[in-house]
Amino acid sequence: SADEALSALAGVTAEPDLPDDIRQRADLLTARALESSGRYDEAIIALEGILDNDAAGRPRLPATIALSRCYRETGDFTRAIEVGEPALTALRDAKIDGGDEAIQLAVTVAAAYWERGDHGHAVRLALRAVQRAEEMGSPAACAAAYWEASAFQAERGNAAGAIPLAERALNLLAHSEDRRNLARLRAQVGLMMLRLDPPQADDAAEHLSAARVELSASSASPADVAQCDLGLARAALLSGDSDSAARMATEALASIGAVAPMIGAEASSLLGQIELTAGNDDRARAYYRDAVALLTGVGQDRNAAQLWLELGAQLERLGDPDASRDAYRRAAVASGLQLPAALRVTV
Repeated sequence: SADEALSALAGVTAEPDLPDDIRQRADLLTARALESSGRYDEAIIALEGILDNDAAGRPRLPATIALSRCYRETGDFTRAIEVGEPALTALRDAKIDGGDEAIQLAVTVAAAYWERGDHGHAVRLALRAVQRAEEMGSPAACAAAYWEASAFQAERGNAAGAIPLAERALNLLAHSEDRRNLARLRAQVGLMMLRLDPPQADDAAEHLSAARVELSASSASPADVAQCDLGLARAALLSGDSDSAARMATEALASIGAVAPMIGAEASSLLGQIELTAGNDDRARAYYRDAVALLTGVGQDRNAAQLWLELGAQLERLGDPDASRDAYRRAAVASGLQLPAALRVTV
């Protein structure tokens, strides 16, 4: 319970003579609780304060990892990289880049590069992390590296190649005490199973249902929970249960709102697909408009491009060629494609 944690931590940090090491731990826990409750801006401010007040001048890795992750979750991929890269460089220069937290930082920064569209650099960074993790023989570090390599394979559309890597990470995490990341990884395996051709809806639902229980019992963020719920909704729709799919997608949308626009847009798009399949064109159109509004504020990244592409196809089915063409154009822009200057139309 993030709220109960914040209440308890407020009592701790109010103590005037609190030892520095206890105060630092309390401040970091406060930031993590804010992140878990979806209050990303407050978490970022708290984490920046922790790093700014580091009297020893050393980057505290847990705070740096969390800050990079929070920037990435809010779509600020450049800041996520700028926060993590100096710490990575310092670790490499000191020849201590093989520890668990160092590997976790590396894959966190790699994920930010990937989301920004620097796929080649992201893959190389992740591969170096895998190599260092295997050299150190750390189960936690290997799990983190396999996890990120799996995510990159999935984003490239190679779900069949991604699942074995994710399962290796899952096996390594199964014996750890990191229930939150175990749940997130289990959810990722389920989501990747939905991307297979044909999708493995039943197996995906099994992984996602188990992940949902574990997420509820951990410090998972609302974004993690909503993404899992959306996966369960897609699995239900594939299995023919449109009522359950609509209910879970609606709950995911209500829980996340505009805090995580990509997830909100995905939920709106899925609800539009459900309504379109049921013949409710006006309601489908309204959901698609909501999805477009949320996506418009998202920067360039492959996930946004994929969702724009799917929206274009759904709008085309709906008989809205103008909106469909606009979505396809936005998909191209979000993927990083640009027209030569000579071909650009000016008004």
